[in-house]
Amino acid sequence: MDFDNEVQFVRRVNLSCLYSPYSLMDKDTSTAWSEGVEGDGLGEVVLAYVDVQKPIKIWTGFGKNQKLFLANNRPKVIRVYVLEAGYYGVGESNFVLGKFKSLGVHEIALLDVNGYQKLNIPLYKLNPIGIGSGADKQYMRESILAIEIVSVYKGEKYSDTLITEVSNE
Repeated sequence: MDFDNEVQFVRRVNLSCLYSPYSLMDKDTSTAWSEGVEGDGLGEVVLAYVDVQKPIKIWTGFGKNQKLFLANNRPKVIRVYVLEAGYYGVGESNFVLGKFKSLGVHEIALLDVNGYQKLNIPLYKLNPIGIGSGADKQYMRESILAIEIVSVYKGEKYSDTLITEVSNE
């Protein structure tokens, strides 16, 4: 799978799209990311900014309430690409990661539960990225997960596939 060399993550509290990728990292279980294509979204990928040096948890489906959870598709099997950033840049209201290196790929079967579950991938060691120069030089270790939908638990009403949250435990 090919990914763009740079990915921009926006640091804003309120983005205009309710079902944007930001929704799966906003620590709000009443919001969710939706793949937004016709059908079940098989093969669609979303990027989640997490620290792969620590355990990760995922909340599949639309966690706002049980009715919406059952109405929409939930990922059943996902393929997780663990990516390490080799570049970190800072903008006025965002930061940019780039020069990604693949650390591993894992196919994971998920439970069909309306709540958090552990994302069973190994912990990874990341290389530091130097930012700045001289006495002001800082070092960051940055990673993202690319989560691909492989199969779904079918929703009772809608074919949209949603993920509520992906975060460190």
